[in-house]
Amino acid sequence: MFDFLSLILISCAVFLYFNTATSSFLQPSKQQIQISKMENLKLPKLEIGDLIFRRGNSLESVIISQISGHYYTHLGILIASTPPLIIYATTDDNLNKPNQVILSSLEEFVSRAQALAIKRLPLTKAQKEIIALTAKSQLGKKFVLNEGNDTLYCTTFIENLLTPHIKLNLTYEELNLPTLSGKYLFPKAFFNEVQAKLIYEKRF
Repeated sequence: MFDFLSLILISCAVFLYFNTATSSFLQPSKQQIQISKMENLKLPKLEIGDLIFRRGNSLESVIISQISGHYYTHLGILIASTPPLIIYATTDDNLNKPNQVILSSLEEFVSRAQALAIKRLPLTKAQKEIIALTAKSQLGKKFVLNEGNDTLYCTTFIENLLTPHIKLNLTYEELNLPTLSGKYLFPKAFFNEVQAKLIYEKRF
């Protein structure tokens, strides 16, 4: 009886082990997802200053989309083209650097995306270089979501980088929510900016 019971327990343990191992093996890693998405992008030649729009795969993105009435929910700006590097303000893209301005590879940015769009503004080479240098100096700056002078989230960060170089027609939207009220700037405003030319769009 003891031997039979032991055999059953051992068999169950072996089954669970291999079942878990197989599930882990079949489930693609974050790196595999990044590689797969990048292989399917077929990007045009990118330039410093390109606006990189993302629809994220989180609940936060769903909420932002519903509030703003727009498909894209996050925004970064390209500060290097070879390899492509994006700088942006975020709460949790990098768990080691929460609530701040961070620098990410395009692969990392895309890994959290359901869709990607790239728009280009009419900027000179000199303007692009200044924007890139200014952006780098803001790395680590604290993410702040409010209406005050110290506000800094993904869109206001980029607005502050661009406005010394180009006049933009950006519309802030009025919110009246239990936890958030006032005027806020959404990626929608940049996407609808008439000077921004769409050069690429991909939905995964």
